Amino acid sequence: LFYHLSPLVDFLSYGLLKYIIDEFGSKNLKSKLVSYSDNVLVFMKKITVKELMSVWHGQQEIPPTFSKLRAKIDEDPSAYTLYDLDQLRKRFCSGVKLSDIVLVLIGLETSNSFIAEWLIPSALIPQLIESARELDYGFYLQKRVLKMSVDEEQIFSMLPDVKPKAPALQAAASTATVTLIV
Repeated sequence: LFYHLSPLVDFLSYGLLKYIIDEFGSKNLKSKLVSYSDNVLVFMKKITVKELMSVWHGQQEIPPTFSKLRAKIDEDPSAYTLYDLDQLRKRFCSGVKLSDIVLVLIGLETSNSFIAEWLIPSALIPQLIESARELDYGFYLQKRVLKMSVDEEQIFSMLPDVKPKAPALQAAASTATVTLIV
């Protein structure tokens, strides 16, 4: 069972395992999961993306029925915590109407900011692409996502010559709205 579930379970993304234990586990196992969840939360709030990159090299092989979702995030990896990254994952999944258990972190790399890679079942790609392209532009601005692609197909990208900071854009958008209303 765990061999087949392994692409969807890792030390940070254990939602599927939590569901299985909540549904079928003993009281003792459920208690251990609560303790584990608390420990993971503390870990995620303390450890930065850069710290994890220095000791974890990600998953190199993609299983045959899975795809790779890549997001370039305009944040300093030495200040961006794993908790922040997990919140981005959860908000993105909510925005594209997918369960957050379908995205599992498989890689991190630096690139004037950093790139996060998640594993996703290939069967969900058409829905993901359609929903992600309909996702409010403000989500990408707020979460500082510069670019997002799945299996090399671009889902979202900021204009290449514009690399705005979210507060500046929000102020500009507010001014533009006021100008249009007046």
